[in-house]
Amino acid sequence: MSSPGADQDDARQRGVEAAFQAALNSHGYGLQFAVLKAAKDAYNKGISRWELQVSEMPVAVQQQETRVDFILCQVHHTTYLLLAECKRANPKFVDWCFCRSPFVRRNDTGEALLLEHVALDSTNGVYTKLRPIYAGTRNSYHIAIEVKGRAKGDAQPPSASRGAIEEAAGQCMMSLNGMIEGCRGHPQRLKANGEITFLPVIFTTARLWVSDIDLGQANLATGELSEQAALKQVDWLYYQYHVSPGLKHQAPPGEGRETTLPQILRAEYIRSIVVVSALATAKFLQAANPETW
Repeated sequence: MSSPGADQDDARQRGVEAAFQAALNSHGYGLQFAVLKAAKDAYNKGISRWELQVSEMPVAVQQQETRVDFILCQVHHTTYLLLAECKRANPKFVDWCFCRSPFVRRNDTGEALLLEHVALDSTNGVYTKLRPIYAGTRNSYHIAIEVKGRAKGDAQPPSASRGAIEEAAGQCMMSLNGMIEGCRGHPQRLKANGEITFLPVIFTTARLWVSDIDLGQANLATGELSEQAALKQVDWLYYQYHVSPGLKHQAPPGEGRETTLPQILRAEYIRSIVVVSALATAKFLQAANPETW
């Protein structure tokens, strides 16, 4: 028969264990390493060509520090690095909905996956340029909103006031631009291939929905849409994110600076983030093949 003191100790330990597990879930460690395991399994089975390089990679940009959840390298195209941000969605806001903007910039000729490319040469040193990829990027979207559901939600940290998608996208851009700053400070990181193309990806527990609703058809008197915003669930999509200047790297462009506002917006501030359902991790990594880009 156990003593009252022993029972109290057991109860205290169970309380600490439950609180520890809740904290791990809240901080997203479970999701991060579950996605990482799915990525490793897909690579080991030959489903994916993306091989794990590191996890929790420290980076800094404009005096802000963070860590990249993990980084994968495309083994047959080693100039490609996938920068992963894992985001466990609040159960109360588990539905992430995306639609297109009817206007982004003048003379826009079509959607593209807009990636950051970093290179090194003897003349310019480390420089960057935009790398647009047009193949298979019709599922690009500009506006993202979390929709409130009926499930009981987690307690929200102060940062959640920005919205989960905005928080995850901002973190993704800090990782991307921090990696570029790392290349500026340590050019030897580019010596092996002379160049790197970065692919920012958010893996999330959220359900991903897309809509083809025409926002330009809203009523001018009320500002409201009369058309039903029909939604379709998808495994992943491309989010065209406008990066804050406070998150941008300081590496010089490899070509002349753009001069018109439409050119500047695309060349300097619009960057694509792939948003992937965590359940589709292996399927996405199999499909994300630079040979088809």
